[in-house]
Amino acid sequence: MDSNKLPVRMKVFPGNTSDSITYLPMIEALKNRYGYDRLISVADKGMNSTDNLSYIHFNGDGYVFSQILKGKKGTRYHKNMFDDDEFTYNEDRSYKYRIFEEDFEYVQKDENKKIIKKETAKRKVLIYWKKSIADREAHKRELKLKKAEKYATNNAYGLKHDATDYVKEAHIDSSTGAVSDKVVKAVDTEKAANDARFDGFFCIVTSELDYDRAKIHEVYGELSKIEESFRICKSDLNARPMFVHKDEHIVAHLVICFTALLIIRLIGLKLGDNRLSAKRIQCALASFGCEEIA
Repeated sequence: MDSNKLPVRMKVFPGNTSDSITYLPMIEALKNRYGYDRLISVADKGMNSTDNLSYIHFNGDGYVFSQILKGKKGTRYHKNMFDDDEFTYNEDRSYKYRIFEEDFEYVQKDENKKIIKKETAKRKVLIYWKKSIADREAHKRELKLKKAEKYATNNAYGLKHDATDYVKEAHIDSSTGAVSDKVVKAVDTEKAANDARFDGFFCIVTSELDYDRAKIHEVYGELSKIEESFRICKSDLNARPMFVHKDEHIVAHLVICFTALLIIRLIGLKLGDNRLSAKRIQCALASFGCEEIA
């Protein structure tokens, strides 16, 4: 999309395609089609791979990406996260942040995935915490733990996939310590306690060293406009579920949704100041009728 929220380009990938490998074809197509000199990409964790970051760096472009804080990729930030003395708080202590620079190694590869060049450059890291997000994440985890507890004590209890995060299974008899054929289920309180340490934390990395905290928040916030367009397509414009199966029919269906989204965005732009939501514009258009005047 452009800065007016008007959709510019779309590409359709098979449903089993990893998000991270959809980035390069889109960026190459944009630069070739519109002749952009330098692009600053804004994306969530799904696009944050070494290959994508390296492509951006060696092509002279920039990025503002969210960064995972859990797991192996996030380990290097834990010291910075949990050292509270280094954070700056707001007045009511509902928000805190710290911003710093780090060295990051970019790796350029050839078509055969062979490394041909490595280069280390500075980038900025913003780690922040919000109480409102922390409270919401804690509440969600409590609901999961309750479901996990029911599941662990009652095999007949149905459990959604996301709640299995806090269920552990073992083949050991807890009373004797011997290996058992029977599967023993229990609530993984240790994992829940570890996850709680990350509640409310968020990390954004950027190649733009002149960006301050406010600018990073502003630029990354643009991502919500694309997410809003996805929501409009999926719900208001019925992009899914799809009732077609052939590739050309799937593309045609999505092109119609894309065009409808563009029309809604153009009307919204003409009205100005977001005076009507996409849903209200859609309802207004649906009530119109046409008659040919002789």
